[in-house]
Order: sequence, then C-alpha cells, then structure tokens
Amino acid sequence: MHIDIGIYTLKDISGIDNCNKLLNILSSHRLIIEKMGEYEPVKKLFCVEAFEGLWEGRVIDDKDMTRCDIIFKGSVDAKFTGMIGWGKNLHPKPLSVNSFSLWLNVKKSYDISNIISLADEIFKWAEADYGYISEKDKSVVNIQIQKNGFRVYAGNMYTGLYNLMWTNYFGKAYLAEENFNVPKDAVKLAHGVKIQLTDRPDDEKLSDLSFLKTYYNAMGDKWFWHFDEIVKDGRNYIAHLKKGFHQGEVSIPKFDRSAITRKTD
Repeated sequence: MHIDIGIYTLKDISGIDNCNKLLNILSSHRLIIEKMGEYEPVKKLFCVEAFEGLWEGRVIDDKDMTRCDIIFKGSVDAKFTGMIGWGKNLHPKPLSVNSFSLWLNVKKSYDISNIISLADEIFKWAEADYGYISEKDKSVVNIQIQKNGFRVYAGNMYTGLYNLMWTNYFGKAYLAEENFNVPKDAVKLAHGVKIQLTDRPDDEKLSDLSFLKTYYNAMGDKWFWHFDEIVKDGRNYIAHLKKGFHQGEVSIPKFDRSAITRKTD
C-alpha cells in the first residue's frame, strides 16, 4: 500500500530547533532516515550534523531570500521517501508555501494509527494551513483532471480544494472563514481540525463522488472543484469537471504569508 502525506504551512519553519523537532517526530514514529540530499539521486548517508547543515538553506539573492530543499529516504521499518521545502524573505508576489511531503510503501498489515499520529504531529509542528493523508491511487494529487479536452493534475491550496482525501487537516485560515463549515465528525487538533472520512485509506468509498458529496454539502460546496464523475482508466483515476464549472467559483481562504515574505521589495 502506497501512502502519501502532504502538509503545507505559511509559518517560518527555518532554524535548527525546528529541524531537530522534525527529526525527533520522524524517529519517534520509527521512520529512520538512511540517506539524504538536495537532489536525486540521493546517495549521502544520513547524519544529524549534515542534515542540520542542509537545513540552514542557501541565500539566493541580495535581499537574503533563503531556500531549503531536502530529500530523505529510509527503509528500516517502512520504505519511504520524504521531502521538505521552505523559504523565507521571499518576494511577496509569487504564491509560495512551505511543505512537507512523505511517500510510504507499507504492507496492508502496517499500523495505520502510526501514520495518522505522524501526520498529526507534523501538522502541529508546522502550524500548518492544510494537509492530508491518502492512499496513492485515491490521492487527488495523483488523480488526473479532464479539463477542456486535456488531462491535468491538481495544483496546490491556492487554487482551491479539488477533493477530500482519506484524512484532511485544516488550519486557522480555513477556520477563520465564516462560510467554512466544520463537519460534526471533525476532531479538534491544536490550531486546526482533522477530518478522517473512513477507517482505512484504501476504502473504495474514497473514489465515490456520492459519498464525498455528503461532506462537500456539509462543509460548503463552494470550497471545492465540481466534478461530474471520477472513473478508473486502467491504473489511473480520471476526474471529469462538471460542465460549465469555472475555477474562479471556488472559495479560497485569506492566507497570511507575512511570515515567509519580505516586507518590501
């Protein structure tokens, strides 16, 4: 079973303290990093000091704009690849976001609660605005969208919610919106909420629009892209946009990017 985790934040997560907190979260969930690097192929053996060195990032202009990108891999308890990317003093115009991504290959007997607990802790550590856990084939990130005769892939949180995943995380920006309705089965989690749709990430209901629409309607369907159907095409799922749908109709929270952008250009 292939599990995707994505956590997105507009908090400044630079600094060695943040680095060490993340490493502690990973190790406490039995994810032991073996190799690391900034680019593929990742071949450098992991050590804390070298990881901290990468975490310091690189200054890429005369206004102290800094970027950090790290890829890390392991295979002791579960085979995984992770990626962390953050920036600070960024230009205020581009819609950047700091992100944590993790792709795990686990047996169906793997303790699913460990995955949920891990994502919970990353969401809290990052004070994230949005996040999800999904089985790969049912992840909207991997679902192709039929749009104007072409197949495209999902974007990011600035383009609106394409779908709900198996487990979904929403932070302060969403909760501050008057018309964003939190469903009754949501769980309060630190600065936000967690919404888990089914017991397992491979449940077929997660590709069933009629099931998903019960949540869309409860939360407010203007927050979501509108599809007529999601169908399986070979090994892939294809989502067909509703006729007449326009991206501009989707509501997007008022995200505060001040922590990662520079005040003046």
